[in-house]
Amino acid sequence: MATTAKPSTTPASQLGCPAPLARDHSPAPRTASPRSFTNHGDQTLLNKFQGVFESNADIEWFDALVGFLRASGYFAIRPFLGNVPRIRILVGINVDAIMADYHRRGLLFLADPPKALEEFKNDLRKDIQGAAYRRDIESGILQFVEDVVSRKISIRAHPTKRLHAKIYIFRPRGFNEHKPGAVITGSSNLSAAGIGADEQARAPHPVPLGCGCSFGTDEPNIALRKGMNHALVTENNGARR
Repeated sequence: MATTAKPSTTPASQLGCPAPLARDHSPAPRTASPRSFTNHGDQTLLNKFQGVFESNADIEWFDALVGFLRASGYFAIRPFLGNVPRIRILVGINVDAIMADYHRRGLLFLADPPKALEEFKNDLRKDIQGAAYRRDIESGILQFVEDVVSRKISIRAHPTKRLHAKIYIFRPRGFNEHKPGAVITGSSNLSAAGIGADEQARAPHPVPLGCGCSFGTDEPNIALRKGMNHALVTENNGARR
């Protein structure tokens, strides 16, 4: 008569058998996408800017929608903008005193055509030197004012909204659906800390920054058009029509 053996209750380890491996139900680690990065180590927004500009020599428009604009941020990326003919920055909240003041002075020159550019720059240089800025800041200010005077750069504050967006748009010559540009978005304002240029004050980014291609930039362009057609940035915490 056949009998059914009862299953042993003795632990497998006592029977000389290896214990079964415990199943790991935790999710597999996610591999970081090469299109996402944070301001840690070499993965800074400044390095990403450098890569985009140096790998795309035909960029014609560089647009930035940011909450805050700081001279330190613009001075840091300016070496990569030499071949970019058009720069537009729409600021949603605040521009620092240096950018606001010298932007206004550049616009004053444009309003006074008879004044010679060299005379204007010499007066400006004396004023900057008298303010006891560091030499790198002096050079950055003079370059910035020259960019304003040559109309290479336009800076505006949005007339009705306090924008918190941080979007950077790179559009090549002949931009269309068959020749896309690039977009970087995340939580970085245009400041030395925000883009990772200042190692001691790098802003952490809990939300990874993303870099990708785009066939269209309709929504940012709508915001840019509304802002660019209205308020000039003329003072530290606001805008004047």
